[in-house]
Amino acid sequence: MDNAHLATAESLHRNITDRLRSGIMNYIFLDEIQIVKDFPKAVNSLYLRKNVDLYITGSNAYLLSGEISTLLSGRYV
Repeated sequence: MDNAHLATAESLHRNITDRLRSGIMNYIFLDEIQIVKDFPKAVNSLYLRKNVDLYITGSNAYLLSGEISTLLSGRYV
């Protein structure tokens, strides 16, 4: 519940980008990302930043589906 306000791509992205520090690498770990509505928008935007090293995890079958590979094409392992 402490992070319920971060349940949309826009609010999560804003919260993270407000905390990024310039001139250094920012390591971001997002667990259970499937809970965030439209999360691929936030993930893709963060991934494109040169000073961000991004790791996402989740336990939902959605993350294992072929659809996720389309949304995050070239950005997942």
